[in-house]
Amino acid sequence: MAKKKRSNSATRKTERQPKISVLIFSYNFEKYLEECIESILAQTLRPYEIIISDDHSQDGSWDIIQRYAKKYPGWIKAFRQEKNMGNVYNGISARARVTGDLQSEIDGDDKWMPEKLEAEWLALQKNPDARIAYSNVVLLDQHGKVIRKYIEDGDEAPQGDVFVRVFAKRFFRNTVSLFRNELIYRDTYLEFQRDPKIGILADWDLKIRVTAKYPVVYSGKTLVVYRDHPGGIHHLHRQNIFESSSRVVRKNLPLLKSRTAEEKRFVLENLRQLLERQAALSGVNPDQINSELRAPVPPVLVNSLPKAGTNLVVKALRLMPGLQESQLHLGHSTVKQTEVAKGRDAVTVGIDMPRPVKKRLVAQALGAVSDNHIISAHLPWSKNLAALIRKSGLKMLLVLRDPRDVVVSHARYIADTPDHPLHKHYIRLTPDERIMTSITGCEADGIRLESIGRRCASILPWLKEPFVRVVRFEDLVGPQGGGEEEKQKHTLKQILEFIALPMNDDELQNVADRLFGGTGTFRKGQIGAWKNEFNEQHLRAFIKSAGKYLNQMGYAEEEKITKNLPVQGTATAQKSIQDENLIFLISQPRSGSTLLQRVLGGHSQIHTTAEPWIMLHPLYALKKQGVESEFSFRDAVIGWEDFVSQLPAGEEDYIEALRRMGGYLYRRVLEPTGKKFFLDKTPRYYFIIEELKRVFPKAKFIFLLRNPLAVLASVLETWIKQDWPRLALHRFDLLKAPQLLLNGIRSLNEQALVVRYEDFVRHPEDRLKEICDRLHIPFEKEILRYGDFQAPVGRMGDPVGVQLYRAPSAERLDKWTERLQSAERRLLAEVYLQFLGRETVSAMGYDYDRLQNKLSLMRSDEPRLTEEQVVQVMAPLGFDRDTLTRFEPLFRKYVALSGQTSAPATHSGESDQQRNNYLVSAVVSTYNSEDFIAGCLESLVNQTLYRKGQLEIIVIDSNSPQNEGEIVRRFQQKYDHIKYVRTPQRETVYEAWNRGIRMASGKYVTNANTDDRLRADAIETLANLLEENPDKAIAYGNSLVTTKPNETFE
Repeated sequence: MAKKKRSNSATRKTERQPKISVLIFSYNFEKYLEECIESILAQTLRPYEIIISDDHSQDGSWDIIQRYAKKYPGWIKAFRQEKNMGNVYNGISARARVTGDLQSEIDGDDKWMPEKLEAEWLALQKNPDARIAYSNVVLLDQHGKVIRKYIEDGDEAPQGDVFVRVFAKRFFRNTVSLFRNELIYRDTYLEFQRDPKIGILADWDLKIRVTAKYPVVYSGKTLVVYRDHPGGIHHLHRQNIFESSSRVVRKNLPLLKSRTAEEKRFVLENLRQLLERQAALSGVNPDQINSELRAPVPPVLVNSLPKAGTNLVVKALRLMPGLQESQLHLGHSTVKQTEVAKGRDAVTVGIDMPRPVKKRLVAQALGAVSDNHIISAHLPWSKNLAALIRKSGLKMLLVLRDPRDVVVSHARYIADTPDHPLHKHYIRLTPDERIMTSITGCEADGIRLESIGRRCASILPWLKEPFVRVVRFEDLVGPQGGGEEEKQKHTLKQILEFIALPMNDDELQNVADRLFGGTGTFRKGQIGAWKNEFNEQHLRAFIKSAGKYLNQMGYAEEEKITKNLPVQGTATAQKSIQDENLIFLISQPRSGSTLLQRVLGGHSQIHTTAEPWIMLHPLYALKKQGVESEFSFRDAVIGWEDFVSQLPAGEEDYIEALRRMGGYLYRRVLEPTGKKFFLDKTPRYYFIIEELKRVFPKAKFIFLLRNPLAVLASVLETWIKQDWPRLALHRFDLLKAPQLLLNGIRSLNEQALVVRYEDFVRHPEDRLKEICDRLHIPFEKEILRYGDFQAPVGRMGDPVGVQLYRAPSAERLDKWTERLQSAERRLLAEVYLQFLGRETVSAMGYDYDRLQNKLSLMRSDEPRLTEEQVVQVMAPLGFDRDTLTRFEPLFRKYVALSGQTSAPATHSGESDQQRNNYLVSAVVSTYNSEDFIAGCLESLVNQTLYRKGQLEIIVIDSNSPQNEGEIVRRFQQKYDHIKYVRTPQRETVYEAWNRGIRMASGKYVTNANTDDRLRADAIETLANLLEENPDKAIAYGNSLVTTKPNETFE
């Protein structure tokens, strides 16, 4: 390979006495140091200077160095570190003192043959392009016995372009070592230098970078003696070698880009083997770095129509080990400011809004994409563009998606994206007009939007290119996105095969598991969404524009459906209520939804019932998780999927059935009233906002938001009081609802009517006018006096606050601060606010800092909480361990730990004397043990030691999803000496035992498994054994093993 020449260098002269600086590094080499120095002094080519840097040796090394420095003043320059700095920084210090034109280094336990410098200097003179010269090395053990030579007789010495050998650490046949003690030009060293961040292997890093640019020359002789002994530097730092190697590899991998595929494979395979050996010696896991050492994957171009699934495919690739997404995207958004090009010099970028740009710019962009990188694009086919991609070596994944679904997604995306060039035009259109525009195209605001037919036609020629592989969107989304698991895995395997990336089944499954939900533009239900969104005019326009391309794109069966399937607006049963007549009021519970419902329910055109809930269960059939039932929900999902797959329109037939069912029920309850609209106020519809929109796309959605701390206070005051386990019933209302509501608001965009409770009660008339205007109903001021109207029929809704007034009132807006005065509630409020976070609270329309300040100003003169009280408050919320770790500062603020973390007894009436009377503490750890816990406790309270008041029972519930807590509380009501703690997260049985042991008051402890049963005197017998044998630590008895649950025996 050609190398760049160096010219006009001050060191390229052929003078007889070059200025060579020799550096000697010393650390506790007293045994060998003198021999080392003498070998330098004996060089036939006299060094210009000898620099000796001692790293604060603890033996007699420094005395030797000083003696030589005094003997050869000015020639030998000696320096000593004030403290041990390590070989890396000792080397940096010494190299900074070099004044010669060349330099060569040696450790104080090695030595050179007299001709070393001269031979290497002459080799450089004969090879003017080279910047480094080296000699063969003979390796000695600590006794001076020859082990081997680096270059054995008959071996060829590497020289010239040795980059691949250096990077792979395969420079010599019989060792992973590289050339050492080389002679290097000073200016070359300064061009690269050692990187102190690399650590012990900075020398390897330097040699990789130098040899990537310059050739190396061999002196032809064995002139370096290297000692391998226990005191050597690499032996002292073995534990750091893997970490340092990893840094070298990560830093220099980009240098492989210009090398051949064979060279890349050689380097990567050898590096993988090297790191695995080093990891084994260091006791670390090499998997992370190994994933980066896969054979390089040629750059991948993901191309598609806009809104056809580019992001989904890019995410799939990004999840694959070793692949990275390039920051570059080739589409209208990235070239809209670029100068328009014409003629042969132009290629078109962008599909829906194409723009001709200079071919040279596109070629540069494509050429800049390196191996293992992904680039996304919206590129129409052209000869010029195809030639550029072919030349760049990129492989293209062409993403195809049903173009009718592309239209729906395209229309929604432009309306939802303020930065889109056509956003202002689209928001002036009705939803139906947006869809029509995305079908037919338009000219607006100086922008031309191509029709869907032209867009499809522009990409179809890519199918004939040999570097292209089709990925079908519907096959990739998988079951979480409304597709099929087998098709998803098959598609992923096809992608891996096409880009030549090996992956095992576990890695493939990991990609599939993490694929759905991370892209900003794909939502479940988008497969076949056009059937719900298109009307007859849309359908006719689409067939005219792009119908002829469906078969070519692989949607032949769908083409038949296009011509025969009734679409929304013509197929809905006439006896069902229309979408436009439905109003959904969705909120967190305790947000004031009953108040707003009472006001709107008094309107002459609106009818409502307390809380219908009728759509929650049917729509949950579309979900794959989140349901507990007496039957197998997973089997139900499978059966439902199998059945729905046999329907002519698949899932859309089920959606249509739900539309008819819901519409029929809403109409039946509305019809007798003579009113036009039905208001369904079901707060927990926050779980199914997307599904509701899919079934009733033209319904009206009102989102009621309230200060989340006020919501918490109301939940606690109304439903919880001090019965903390009940908080688990409202966990999702508090923790999930805010974000799901915000997601729904963003998704529905202009279709979402957002009302803030505080605004409504402060300015009820103004807000009501706005609501009526958005609902297209006349403003009726009298409905604000909701107390004058009959309340909705039903048992659900606010049983307290709304009954106190006859009209909206702001009088109780700050009542929440009074309800959060207790230490438990204040802690819960601070945790809740921190959990939601500034971004969520701000998005809801509230000032995070103001809420935080209000909490901090609350009175704090109550006694601090015990750890057990904190656990009782936190446990029902089911936070995971990582989340709880975030709250530790808050826990420390509220909890008096007294130097320990053990939880106190649950019975406050238990005296210190009583605790001191316990001889044994029995620790019971429970998780999913509802069937056994009662038998376990029964066995313990029947112990003779318990009857004597000398046995305490400690139950640690590791956040079990079953009902052990209720069973334990029943025992606590009946028996004393029982402590119960439910942890906020699941713990291992050993963590639970340790927690119980810290709580224990007994002299001895025993673990009582929930499925074990004890003879009545078992614990007392074991305790007496220990009492009689004070020199023993453990007592045990024989056990009977049975397969019969809860079997007892005597």
